[in-house]
Amino acid sequence: MRARINFTSGIGSLVRALLLSLLIGCLALLAGCAGAAAGRSQEGVLRGNVTYLQRIPLPPDADLVVQLRQLSAPGEPPRLVVERRFESPGQVPIAFELRYDLRGIDTTRRHELAALILRGERTLLMSGSAYPVLSGRYPDPVEIVLRPSR
Repeated sequence: MRARINFTSGIGSLVRALLLSLLIGCLALLAGCAGAAAGRSQEGVLRGNVTYLQRIPLPPDADLVVQLRQLSAPGEPPRLVVERRFESPGQVPIAFELRYDLRGIDTTRRHELAALILRGERTLLMSGSAYPVLSGRYPDPVEIVLRPSR
């Protein structure tokens, strides 16, 4: 024998309210997950390692700066998209992760990574070559080799 719930009675109204609350909770949970996924999809990540060829240790107070730059027209300086400073990163090779907002990327332009080792405001080492990223094929992780600054 099957029990029937009368939705117009007090118990039926309670069951209906519980089912409605459960449905609203599930929809809110799904909306939250979709929003979180959409937020994550707006972020890109570049990973790499920075090293140099000189056999000297980094000073303990040296910092690593990694930059993502958008190349402009010839003769114009590149536009800084994002920069991250790693304080006292230790000895080479130094692994890095650089997060950037995908909405700030102009896909019609070329992009490159650059890196510096600073001690205070003084540049000790810097990337001497271009390290193209975000268009075509590029290594993952990106290997950046620094040279002494002049």
